[in-house]
Amino acid sequence: MKSEGRYRDKFLDTLWLLKTHTNEDNPLSTQEIITLLKDRGVAIDRRTLKKEIDMMNERGFNIAIVKKSHQYAYYVPEDCFNEEDLNILISAIRAASFITKEKTSNLVKKLTQMAKDRGLDVTDSDVVCYNVIKQNTLELFGNIITFQKCIDKQKQVSFFYFHLNEKVEREYSKNKQRYLVDPVSVVYNEGFYYLVAYNRNQKIIKTYRVDRCEDIHIEATNVNNRNAKEFLDEYLPVVRGVKQDAELKDIVSMYTKQAFKMYGGSPHNISLQFPKNLLAPVYDKFSAYDELGKKYKIS
Repeated sequence: MKSEGRYRDKFLDTLWLLKTHTNEDNPLSTQEIITLLKDRGVAIDRRTLKKEIDMMNERGFNIAIVKKSHQYAYYVPEDCFNEEDLNILISAIRAASFITKEKTSNLVKKLTQMAKDRGLDVTDSDVVCYNVIKQNTLELFGNIITFQKCIDKQKQVSFFYFHLNEKVEREYSKNKQRYLVDPVSVVYNEGFYYLVAYNRNQKIIKTYRVDRCEDIHIEATNVNNRNAKEFLDEYLPVVRGVKQDAELKDIVSMYTKQAFKMYGGSPHNISLQFPKNLLAPVYDKFSAYDELGKKYKIS
């Protein structure tokens, strides 16, 4: 039994080493693996190492084998974040206003350490992100997770809703009576998360800032999204009779695109006329391509 336990430790330590310290540009040779494992207190010889790596591949771990100098070398192919991915994630985290300063620092440290463990060149220097105001709402992501659970379980949700007054104190809506709604979706728009929900009493879809919700409870009452879909079909007449079989998330996407801009009434197609020297800011604001990746028609 002791020998079996030692063999299992060797297997797991070797697998951990390959997954955390190798990639296509940085394979580890047989001798390098033996030396690194020895530093961890794990003794292994060349023949045993070869058998273990063969066994890993047989069990679907996908360990690549290449030549490095005159030795075999091994690495785990990029089935996780590469250098470019990690740099993008770090930049996105720093630019995201909904992530607090403390959480930003913590996430960046984890990502840069992950990169260093795998021999990747990821910068940990600050990128200047102009006009990014970091929120101080520590419970934001807890609220998001709770709302997502309600949506997955198809249960009603209740909560208190508040705004901040001139003293930065919470003032509760409805004299601090609980809101009770059917959750439809959580959406992100221009730096904030919103809950899109159906109110059964008012028979209307409403949106709530997730960071302004407090004391969220998952209720026992089941949710039927048919009412929400019927409301959205009436609210978005352009899709009525055309996309009745569309998934709810796609309809919600169309709804938020219109409702979050605070435009009421029915949608209309319009033509814009402007000088050619304004094309660049127009593309910056609206993109040069539609949702299907096709170029907008410009004449």
